[in-house]
Amino acid sequence: CQTMHPGSSCLVIPTEAARRALDNLGWRTAGKLIQHVLLLDPRDKLNEKMGDDTLSGPLGAVYSSLLKSMLWLRKNRGYSLERTEGFDESFDRFWRDFPKKGFRLADRSLTSLNWRYTAHPNQRFQVSRLIFDSRLVGYIIFEINGRTCSVYDLLARSPKHLAQMLAMFVQQIMEESLASIRITLNDAHPYRRALLWMGFIGRQDHTVFQ
Repeated sequence: CQTMHPGSSCLVIPTEAARRALDNLGWRTAGKLIQHVLLLDPRDKLNEKMGDDTLSGPLGAVYSSLLKSMLWLRKNRGYSLERTEGFDESFDRFWRDFPKKGFRLADRSLTSLNWRYTAHPNQRFQVSRLIFDSRLVGYIIFEINGRTCSVYDLLARSPKHLAQMLAMFVQQIMEESLASIRITLNDAHPYRRALLWMGFIGRQDHTVFQ
């Protein structure tokens, strides 16, 4: 990597065997990847723990009602969350104007997003974009498999926009009767606090990046 791109840093997410080999070559472990999970419908999990669906139904209904109430309280006027399956020029403008100071970000221009997601040969990604004052101020890229929503990328113009986007996105996904939302971030990611505040639980993992 250094031979091909001198002066640049390289990033890999290795298996455990590869991690040990890279350690021996002087590679540094930069951090851990942590999966954050928000349970939307706890009935299956409650059935596993309790072995009795007569209680899991009512308890699950109470949990869902409390979550919906929390999301409603965090919803502000003037925002809309639009579902699409692709990208347009507004994503280029958003990326060009995004305040990048303090972030380490890969390219998220329209060309890059189309290459990474729209042109993917095996997966079909969806996009929820946050609109405020007729402008794109954030987006979430995700995939739905079974009753699980997996988020692959999210970016918001400010912490305020991020909190609003997460609340509206969770509300949107709950309407589709899914069981959970999963987002993987590194252990130092600036969005982790917003996820934990929204009710996501960080699951410890042994996956690292070097």
